[in-house]
Amino acid sequence: MSRPVLLIGISGTTNSGKTTLAIQLVQKIPGCDIIHQDQYFVTPGDRRLEYVPEVNHHNWEAYSALDMDKMTYDVKARKKLLEKSHGSGPVILLVEGFNFYGYHPVAALMDKKYFLKVSRDVCLERRRKRTYNPPDPPHYFEKVVWPMYEKHLKDIEDQDEIVYFDTSKENSLDDICRTIHSQIEKLIENVHQSSDM
Repeated sequence: MSRPVLLIGISGTTNSGKTTLAIQLVQKIPGCDIIHQDQYFVTPGDRRLEYVPEVNHHNWEAYSALDMDKMTYDVKARKKLLEKSHGSGPVILLVEGFNFYGYHPVAALMDKKYFLKVSRDVCLERRRKRTYNPPDPPHYFEKVVWPMYEKHLKDIEDQDEIVYFDTSKENSLDDICRTIHSQIEKLIENVHQSSDM
């Protein structure tokens, strides 16, 4: 008999704290596994990248900058692998990234979806403190990053099952982590009870 695998999506605005949150949850949930969308970026110079003349840079916020077919394959393959893993009770697979809810083949696999929002000003302030490869050119945030985020948000607004959190306030991530962890534990318990019936 295969082991139940629950797929939990952690998505959100760039620099909203989603990777930090996902890692915290992995540390709290025994046997939890994780897949990061950032692992699927194509390499600079890839012909699939969209060029944005206004900023003389490619658009790294679009699906064309990611190998989403490979991500879909890997999520499904990891789920199958976990179904065959030793142990009793459900196992959690976290899928973390900035825009996969708008990509149906991956989004449809999720049992629970969370999305972290952050205000534009806080997002920009946090982004300026990070180093990207390739680096952000001048006005990339204003011309590409934030408009693409707003587009992604609009594209998923019909998905009523997404639970939203705002991480603009300092230290809000700890409270959000506790809330999500508690909800995941209840989900595990419900699956346990259903399988025992």
